[in-house]
Amino acid sequence: MGANLNQVAKAFNSLVKMGGGGKLPEVGKKIASLRRDIREHTGKMLRVQEAGVTA
Repeated sequence: MGANLNQVAKAFNSLVKMGGGGKLPEVGKKIASLRRDIREHTGKMLRVQEAGVTA
């Protein structure tokens, strides 16, 4: 899911740059927010997984 979102964000950023690099539209802000949420959640899940692993 994160990889797909990264692809969407990359394509969106390319479109914004082609449009003169103007102010980031609202959808871009939402994409950035989703990326942050996914990174935060992924980090939490990795910490939970690591805590459950015994050596």
